[in-house]
Amino acid sequence: MNLTTLEYFVQVATEGSLTKAADKLFISQPTLSRHMKNLEAELNTQLFVRQSHSLKLTENGITFLKATTKVIQDVDALKHFFDQHQTASNPTHYLNVGYL
Repeated sequence: MNLTTLEYFVQVATEGSLTKAADKLFISQPTLSRHMKNLEAELNTQLFVRQSHSLKLTENGITFLKATTKVIQDVDALKHFFDQHQTASNPTHYLNVGYL
């Protein structure tokens, strides 16, 4: 399991369709389907109920979506962890130059 697969899972869960999620993620539908099947195998649980033209989350899928969303938010916060610290210690100075 990696962060990319978790992001794929959130997109599929949000869209409710592998095809729509694959289009938004700019990957092929079979590749995305393989990622979801591998994720379910790794977790040893079914995350989706597959219907004719859509996917619905199982109870485990709903729980996993909540946890995954939090993980992705935490990782995003870590990406910007030092941004504020660097700004405070290295303030930006501006020099205005005019001409006649």
